Amino acid sequence: KITLLSGLLTGSSTPVPVHAFHYLSTNVAWATSTTTGTIVFEWALDPNYAGTWANISTYAVGSGTPPFVAGDSYVAPGNVFVRARFTVSADVAPTEISITRTA
Repeated sequence: KITLLSGLLTGSSTPVPVHAFHYLSTNVAWATSTTTGTIVFEWALDPNYAGTWANISTYAVGSGTPPFVAGDSYVAPGNVFVRARFTVSADVAPTEISITRTA
């Protein structure tokens, strides 16, 4: 498991390299008192890419959502870089935002 963000309300993680055809699961854990926040997992071919990164998954956290979400498996399309990013700031910091290699 690779932790991308922990204990933050906003921002982006450092991009991490993922090798071709690795299966990944995206994971978000947050406090049950969280009422707002949106986190996206994204990929790009270059860790310094300044354009729009390709979306892997999006999580809107808060009222009525479970405190942990494990996303569907994702297959890296090649040697890419993955990051997590808040598109809407959280009101309570998630305890962990991570990816897990599942195969």
